[in-house]
Formats: sequence, C-alpha cells, structure tokens
Amino acid sequence: MAIIPRLIARYAIAFYVLGVAGALLYIWSAVQARRKKNLALFALEREDAVNQSLRAGLMAGVCVLLAIGVYGVSRFVVPNLPSEEPEETPLVALLFTPTANPTVPSPPVTAVPPTATAAPAATVAPIATPLARVPDTPEPLSTSEGDGFGGVVACTSAGTRIISPGNGDRLSGVVEVLGTASLPDFSFYKFEIQWPDSEEWVTLQSFQQPVAGGLLGSWDTTPLAGQPGTYKFRLVVVDNTGNFPEPCVISVVIE
Repeated sequence: MAIIPRLIARYAIAFYVLGVAGALLYIWSAVQARRKKNLALFALEREDAVNQSLRAGLMAGVCVLLAIGVYGVSRFVVPNLPSEEPEETPLVALLFTPTANPTVPSPPVTAVPPTATAAPAATVAPIATPLARVPDTPEPLSTSEGDGFGGVVACTSAGTRIISPGNGDRLSGVVEVLGTASLPDFSFYKFEIQWPDSEEWVTLQSFQQPVAGGLLGSWDTTPLAGQPGTYKFRLVVVDNTGNFPEPCVISVVIE
C-alpha cells in the first residue's frame, strides 16, 4: 500500500496544477451563474442559476481539498514510510552456470525412390440456386419540412414537434402552442425563448406530462409587448437520463 502515497508524492506538481486549475474554472462558473441569476426574468431560471452556482462552489472546494490532501501526503505521510529494500539475488542463480547442449549426430539419410502420386480429384463447382424471395430492404424514413400550419419549422425529431404557431407568425396576447412532446423515457418538456441579438435561452415554462399531437401549453406574450421584435421560440423534450434530442426551434414576431 506504500506505493500509492509514493506515486502521489512523485506527481504532486501535476495534482497541484489540476487542483488550482479546477478551482479557478469552477469559481469562474459560479460567477457566471450568479450573473445569469441577476439577468433572469423568471423564478425557474433564477432557481436553476442558484443551483448551478452552488454546484460550482462545491466542486471548487473539492479541488482545493485535493491540493491540500496531496500536500499532506507529500509532506507528512511519505517521509514516515519505511525505505524500500532491494530484492536479494537468489544464490541458486549465481551458482548456476549454463552448459552447452551435447551435439547428437544425425542418422544417415537413405534415399527413397520416388512414388507416383495420384492426380487430384476434380472438384465440382457449386451451382447457385436462387432464393425463394428477395429479403426486404427497409425503406428510409421520409423527412419533410413544414407541416401546413404556417411555414417551415426546424423540427428534426418525431417526438419534439411544434405544429402551431408557425415559423414567422406574428403573435400577441396569449398563444396556444400545439405539437408533440413525447419520448420513450419521457421526463419533462419546456418552452424557451431567445431575445433578439442574444444567444442565451431563457426558460418560460416546464410540463411533466407527455403530449402527442395536442395542446402543449399556453404562452402569454403580454410581458414582451414592450419589447417588440423577432424572437426565437423552442420546445425541448428531456428524457429520464437528462438527455434530449434536437429541440424544435421557430422564429416569431412579437407585436
């Protein structure tokens, strides 16, 4: 078991670098999360930012504890370990002297008259027989852009689709969002928007029940009436593992 502390002490500098770099990275992530919390307009978004900040602070503390643990092992544990003793060379190996193997004369070779060899038997080529039926070839899934409800919609997953509103629609007041949000391991789905001239997505609502070709929810655009313009709206469907297929994204004009 003494080999593990010795390895830690040997690569202590690398562990220090990893610990400091990890702490700085998670501190930076915590600062960004706090900035996101201050800019968030909705309670769900602020709660997510607070949780992200707490996780980043916890991981920064883990990195600092890692560096402190490596220092403690290198400074106090390794110096108190017993020194490694060289292995003794077995006495048998020193006394053993290899000797040359005796050469055994080979027996005389008697010439054997050649014998006739039989010609190889003719091989019959196999006859190909047609199959009773040609195996079915799976047809590729048909893909289409647009759904006849108002423009082209960027939906690549069958379980994540927006039927209405359509891409480029002008919206005001309360808007009913129709579509599909359903996966084999469904967990929840949510609405998100992106402000004009911004790359950050903000969560509007989240729902716990899957929907197939029906009403996904109602979106009240009244709070955005004071900032009219072109917004991006997307549907995100998440499974039990926390993963999700490509979200369905549309552009709408808030009047």
